[in-house]
Amino acid sequence: MKLLVVLVLCLASGWSANIQKKPLHNVERNLGPRIINGMPAEETEFPFMAAIYSTTSLGRYFCGGAVIDRRWILTAGHCVQNAVSFVIQLGSVSLSSTDVNRVTVPATTSVVHPDFNNETFVNNIGLINLPDDLRLNDYVNVVALPSEVLAENTVLTSLGWGQTDDEHSGPVDNLQKVLVVSLLNEHCQNIFGSQIVDSMVCAMGSYNEGTCIGDIGGPLVQTGDSQPVIVAVASFLSFNGCESLDPSGYERVFDHVDWIKSVTNIA
Repeated sequence: MKLLVVLVLCLASGWSANIQKKPLHNVERNLGPRIINGMPAEETEFPFMAAIYSTTSLGRYFCGGAVIDRRWILTAGHCVQNAVSFVIQLGSVSLSSTDVNRVTVPATTSVVHPDFNNETFVNNIGLINLPDDLRLNDYVNVVALPSEVLAENTVLTSLGWGQTDDEHSGPVDNLQKVLVVSLLNEHCQNIFGSQIVDSMVCAMGSYNEGTCIGDIGGPLVQTGDSQPVIVAVASFLSFNGCESLDPSGYERVFDHVDWIKSVTNIA
C-alpha cells in the first residue's frame, strides 16, 4: 500500500494509520504549488483561478482556489484552517508580473467544512468570504459547481503554479494546466488502501502528470462547450513523490454542494 501525504497549510504534529502529514513550504522561501508536466495557461483561459496567500500564527503560506461566486472562493479545508487572514490574487496567470487586469483582494473570513478531518483528509473543503463583490469580466469570473456525480474515465484539467520536478523548489510564475483522467475509486484504493473514501477521487495523466506539494486547494475542472465545472479540489498525493506514477488525490465537490450552497447562499 502506498502512503498519502497531505498538502497541508500549517505545520501539524501526529500520525494516523498509513498517513503522513507534511508541511507546505513557507511563501517566503517557496511559493510551493506545482503541476507536473503541465503547459502554460493563456490569459482569460481560466478566469476563476485564484492564488491564495494565507497567514496563520506560524507564517504565510500559499494555496490554489477557484472563484465560485462574486463573494466566495472555494479551496481546501487545510487552506483555511487556522488562517487569520488572506490575500487573494485574481485576473492574471502570472504570480509576479505587472498586469493591469490583476485584482488583489484581502479577506479575513473563512469557513472550513464542519466534518473536515485533519487526520484522514476526509471533507477537505473550505471557503473564503470576500469583503466585497467581485467585478466579473473576461479576466475574473466564476466556475460552475457540479450538478452530477463525476464519472470515471473523464478527461479533466488540473491547474496550479509552481516547480516542475521533485528536486527544485522554485515556483513557475505562469499558471500551469495539465490533462488528467478520473479513476475508479476501487483503483485508487488498490494503490492507497481503505483511507480512500467515496468523497475522494484520484486522477492521473498518461504518465506522471498531476499535482504536487503546494497545489492544495487548486481546482480540477471539466471543460467543454459550456461553462467550466469544478469537479474536485486538490487534497493529497503519494508519499512516493510528485514524479512517481501514483495518481493525485482530490476531494469531490459534488458531495459538498449542499453544504457550499448553505454557507454561500448560491442558488
